Amino acid sequence: MKFYLLILSLLITIPSFSQSKQYMDANFSVTDDVSKAKYFRLVQFKDSLYESKVYYLTGDIMMIGTYTDENLQIENGEFKYYFANGNIESTGLYNNGLKIGYWKRWTFEGTKKEDRYYR
Repeated sequence: MKFYLLILSLLITIPSFSQSKQYMDANFSVTDDVSKAKYFRLVQFKDSLYESKVYYLTGDIMMIGTYTDENLQIENGEFKYYFANGNIESTGLYNNGLKIGYWKRWTFEGTKKEDRYYR
């Protein structure tokens, strides 16, 4: 009986992470009209940030990044963007909504492009 009480108390103290799915049009605006959707986004709150993963409708990943606000307007942390073929397009850091440091970039075919630097 003590074992079950211990398990129950652990389950109660473990934070639950809800995840929401949103459809987005070609301009990345959230839409309820699935016929206008070009992407979908899964958002999860964890570690005091909103983790967003954007997917093409095929289910292939398009972007992974974190935001400080629930409206997903202020990027913060590492972001990765992908082409529809699965190749990485770019990766770099945001700080309080601004790109910072070196951003690595690639072509659609996967060839390395020149990095961009943001102050």
